[in-house]
Amino acid sequence: MQTNLFCSRSNLSNEASVETWFVDPLLKFLGFIPEDINLKTSLKEYKIGKGSKALWYKPDYAILANKFPTLIIDAKSPDEDISDWIQQCASYCLEINRTFEHHPVEYFFLTNGLSLRLYKWDKGAPLLEMEFDDFVAGNTKLGKLREFIDKSHLNTIASSKEKALLETHFEMKPVTLKQIEELFVKLHRFIWTTEDKAPSPAFTELMKIVFVKIKKDRELHERFPDLAKLKVGDVVFSLAWIKGQTEHENPINDPLFKNLIKDLEKEIASKCRFSD
Repeated sequence: MQTNLFCSRSNLSNEASVETWFVDPLLKFLGFIPEDINLKTSLKEYKIGKGSKALWYKPDYAILANKFPTLIIDAKSPDEDISDWIQQCASYCLEINRTFEHHPVEYFFLTNGLSLRLYKWDKGAPLLEMEFDDFVAGNTKLGKLREFIDKSHLNTIASSKEKALLETHFEMKPVTLKQIEELFVKLHRFIWTTEDKAPSPAFTELMKIVFVKIKKDRELHERFPDLAKLKVGDVVFSLAWIKGQTEHENPINDPLFKNLIKDLEKEIASKCRFSD
């Protein structure tokens, strides 16, 4: 067969053509929209492997479900053997999952347009192996692929993982003044460099974070005299909570800091009495 649901074999000549003619239409077929897709240019590169064999690597796509990376995709040229990239892609999934409490990445697949292999991120054997001719209407393997990784299924997986995380116990740990100082310096530098702000405006942003943190910690102690009952979902500064609160790039400004200002105004108004 020279043509499947997405392209002709003659369309596939290099990695870029595999992405354009095969992967992109496949993702649309699976229900994803551009907002669900992070491309290679926006992905973080990780050093994979050890010693002299270590290399810097990042795949071509990260598919988001509930705002978290849940499916990783690497596309290769038709003349490449996708088996050569299994370990790198699996290791990349591991690195991402290490940065989140609930290990959001569930699957990855590799394809050169002529073959596709789908893996659970932490398993060695593929869940599904497909060839060019399998991507036709009514094919059972194509149906199976949709069951694994279409948008609705990935959203279900992501929601389940987040719910389980939010129900787990959150352990409060004391820190030293030195640790706090080091964290302040790190945060200030991060805001300064990533948001392209001068040191003074960056310090203002840092103070917003500090005030929000102090207020939210006080609320936690008021609500939970017994901190053994504290869950991850109760803690505002968990990554999962912040991700779920806002579409904006700066969740401290919207809504956390704005809500803090409103609450402080109410508290001041309730405790202050003015007389002529």
